[in-house]
Amino acid sequence: PELREECAKQRVSGQLADVEPSDDDDALRNQLVDRLLVNAWLSAWDAKGFKAKRLGVDAAISAVAQLEAFRSLSDDDLRSTCKKAGLPEELLDARAGRDEALEALKNVLVWELMPLAELEKDCLERGVPTAKSTGGSEEATCDAPDGERDDDRHSELLQRLKLDLVVGKNRSKYEQKGIPVEYLNSWDIASLSHMLDQVEEMTKSALQEWYKGTGLPEEKGVKKDELAHLLRRVTVWHALPMKGLLQESVKSGVLTVAEVEAGAQDSERSRLMNQLLIRERLPCWEKRGFPIQRIGNSDTVVQAVAQYVHFQGLSTGDLRKMCKDVGLTKLVRFNMDKERLLQTLKTVLIWELLPLPELRKECSAKGLPSLVGRNGEREESIRWLVAATFCDTWSLRGVPAERL
Repeated sequence: PELREECAKQRVSGQLADVEPSDDDDALRNQLVDRLLVNAWLSAWDAKGFKAKRLGVDAAISAVAQLEAFRSLSDDDLRSTCKKAGLPEELLDARAGRDEALEALKNVLVWELMPLAELEKDCLERGVPTAKSTGGSEEATCDAPDGERDDDRHSELLQRLKLDLVVGKNRSKYEQKGIPVEYLNSWDIASLSHMLDQVEEMTKSALQEWYKGTGLPEEKGVKKDELAHLLRRVTVWHALPMKGLLQESVKSGVLTVAEVEAGAQDSERSRLMNQLLIRERLPCWEKRGFPIQRIGNSDTVVQAVAQYVHFQGLSTGDLRKMCKDVGLTKLVRFNMDKERLLQTLKTVLIWELLPLPELRKECSAKGLPSLVGRNGEREESIRWLVAATFCDTWSLRGVPAERL
């Protein structure tokens, strides 16, 4: 009775059903002792991370024996073994060295020997997707015997678990690539990493073609690195779940914390990505002379950039006509080359789009009289600014210099 109590205490009572009945107390005792010993071994191996009770005795013994064999390998042979197992050879170069490599190999050994049902449990525990791959022929899969389908499924899940292991060992590397690993599972991280690598291989013309499809102004002179950076950011946003996209929106100032807490729908995803794309371009446009903070509205900034891109496509004669329309004298216009004409029109364009308080600051900085409260304040202020900035002092004295 005490031996049976010990079996129950050690949770091997479920195995007593297949203990062969015997009238011989010694034979029965031996069988129970054997079960207790096996359970002790399995428990000891479980404590070392072999998940022995889920593997079963034979598989657990095989895993333990193989790992012991790996321990005796030289560093070069262990590195080769890691490679064959689908693990990065660099594991041995990490600070933990051999211990980290052996730990990874132990995990792979256990997964290789696990029954399919147990392997699926491990996937769920680690957050690894278990949905069946859509690759290959569905008809061929259905026609395959059950054993072959199970083998294929086991192999697929094993590869995903290996990938999860590799990603876990290289989180910092993926973070350095700009991947927010806290929002993605290992499968998505690896897929996203591959897509980002493909961006690096794209030609400038391919990047420019992609940029045309964004709906943003098609600026001239944008460097390849700038385009590649932008595409990398967009690729990351596409891969993020809604929670991650909302956090990116808060970081970029597209949304406030209060707006996120109020709840955002998946239907807003496209709008958020468009706003994030514009926010990503704002620093570049600032460097190109568009005062982002002073204009204040990102859509207005896009409008300004688009209009300037249109100016760049005009002839010098057309630009001079436009400068005449904004009030530049003939002498001033014809002393300007195309670059200066463009810069002049950009300046006037910005004045036209500035909020009134900012436009008043421009006038005050040039010592112009206050026109606050007058009808047509904006138009009159811009006329004075054009005269003070680009024309001679006669315009400020009331002489219609722009008509001369």
